[in-house]
Amino acid sequence: MPRGKPVGEKRPTGDAITVTGVGEFDPGSPKRIAVARALYPTCPFCRKEDPYNTIYNVLAMKEFTISGLCQSCQESVFGKN
Repeated sequence: MPRGKPVGEKRPTGDAITVTGVGEFDPGSPKRIAVARALYPTCPFCRKEDPYNTIYNVLAMKEFTISGLCQSCQESVFGKN
């Protein structure tokens, strides 16, 4: 039996990551942003209300969907983009 890539192996395809057997996973998708806004009503670091409204670029928006950090906290943790 030939062996292919294991299920769940990630391969880059543009902005999104294709996960074999699952489909595309895009951390900047509208559905993922809506879920992140519900999960993170305040920034976990500075407690700023609605941190999504502080985001001003795509990379920061994707980080917000992962961590919930506002733009200024992202800049203090990762440096300015």
